[in-house]
Formats: sequence, C-alpha cells, structure tokens
Amino acid sequence: MSVTIKSTSKCFGGLILECTHTASTVQCQMNFHIYKPPKACLGEKVPIVVFLSGLTCNDTNFIFKAGAMSIASQLGLALVCPDTSPRGSDVASSDSWDFGQGAGFYLNATQEPWAKHFRMYDYIVKELPSVLIENFAKGENAWLLLDKEDQLRQSIFGHSMGGLGALVVYLRNLELYHSCSAFAPISNPTDAECAWGQKALKGYLGDSEEARSTLWVQHDPSVLLSNLTNVSLVKEILVDQGSEDKFLHSKQLQVDKLESAAKKVGASLTLRMQEGYDHSYYFIQSFVKDHLEHHAKFLN
Repeated sequence: MSVTIKSTSKCFGGLILECTHTASTVQCQMNFHIYKPPKACLGEKVPIVVFLSGLTCNDTNFIFKAGAMSIASQLGLALVCPDTSPRGSDVASSDSWDFGQGAGFYLNATQEPWAKHFRMYDYIVKELPSVLIENFAKGENAWLLLDKEDQLRQSIFGHSMGGLGALVVYLRNLELYHSCSAFAPISNPTDAECAWGQKALKGYLGDSEEARSTLWVQHDPSVLLSNLTNVSLVKEILVDQGSEDKFLHSKQLQVDKLESAAKKVGASLTLRMQEGYDHSYYFIQSFVKDHLEHHAKFLN
C-alpha cells in the first residue's frame, strides 16, 4: 500500500502532493492529489475532505480549477482528489465520453468487461482510506487525523457524477464520514429521464429486474435517502445547483427529487439554487468556500 510521490508543489503555505500507487481493488495504478495544509506542515494533525470529480475528469481537475487551497489552508483541512475511474491499456474502455474510463460512477461493476477493474465504490470507501492511513497517518511523520486506529476523520463532497458518488458513499456509510455536500449532483440516476444514469447502471450493473431492484437502488441518492431508517445520523447535507445548468434542464440532475426525499424522511438537507450559474468549475469556484466551511464545522 505504499505511495510514490511524483511531485511536490508549495501552495498557500502548504504542499500539493501528486501521488500514485498500485490499487488492488481496481487492479491498476491509481493517481490522486492530496493537499497538506500549513498546519500539517508545522506538525499538527488535520482532518481530510475527499472530493469526487465528474464525468471526463481525473485527479487534477479540482486541484487545478476549484481555487480550494486558499480556503483549505485557512481552515486547516487536507484535501484528497482521486481519479474518476481505473485507467490503462488493459482496462476496458468505451468510445463514449460518459461511460468507461473517466466515467466510473463510483460503483462496483458486475457486468463484463467492466467487472474486473471498475470497482470504484470499494476503492473510495475501503482502499483509498487505508492507503492514506498507512502513508500519512502513521509513524513519526503522521499528519492526518484519525477518529480511531483504522478510521480517518473525514468528510466527502463532489460534483455531478462525483456529487452522486459522494452522496451514495455518505448515505451508505454514515458512520465513516462526518459530513457530505455536492455541486449539481446526479440525484436520481434510476429515473428513466436520466440518460447518464440509465446508460451507466445498465452497462455496469445489468438491466435485469433483479439488478434494477437490488443494485441500481444502491447507487441512487434519492432512493437511498427516501428509504433511510437511521435519519438521525445524517448531518446537514449541503447541495448547490446552478439555475442555468443545461444538465439540470435536460433532466440529468433532478436535484428536486433529492430535496423531496429528504423532506419525506425528515433528513437535514439544504438545496441552494444559485441564479445564473452553469455546470462549470466557475460555479464550483464561486461556492467552494461555503462547502469547505460546511465540512470544517463538522470535522473540527
């Protein structure tokens, strides 16, 4: 589980580490970027926030485009940005931009040829935290904060497909994450009008009645939330959505379904419709401060 640090760059008094490691869950090399804030560079242990990126993205997009390090440095938060899928010449691929490499949907595929490598749910929930603990939370130079010996003090958020992933991971593992938020998440992928969701769920998980009733629903935030029994464990979920997001208008996102599910079970969720904003990283830049402050409130 050792990590190779490919590059180190100073940023707002902290360090951005470009990392790679051999991942057993997805059976390939995986890259991630991690931000070590100034507080950690001075010897203090800090909590971490995981960011999951959207379709066509990799581990660099949020780090390069979101403008998050200035805020993370002030709040004393580490950030980790994993890739969106397994990659490599021996990993199954597709000609579609919204399926295959760069579009792993943070699930464990059951269908061929995807099942061998596309196990991003297990990678995010199980392997990545273990790798971070082993390399950055143990030993003399440890700087990541643990809740207990084998559990990071962590929160999670994401954008679009990554917002879907963050919500699913959080709602299925409330004991592992202190908080969750999302930018323009794919909120109801099992709905027939959500073309992204239909394509991914059919392709990765199969289209049988059994797959739809047992596997698909495990990757739909609106369904998970509406069926949640331990609602008291849900910390306030923050969701931002741009009113001029073309994917909102084409029914890919359906954040209203997420809001309705939260109201149905009495879960704490704040949906903010941001007037005039689209689906881009300019939208993320504009509100990332609010999201990191949201997580700091629960982590510190």
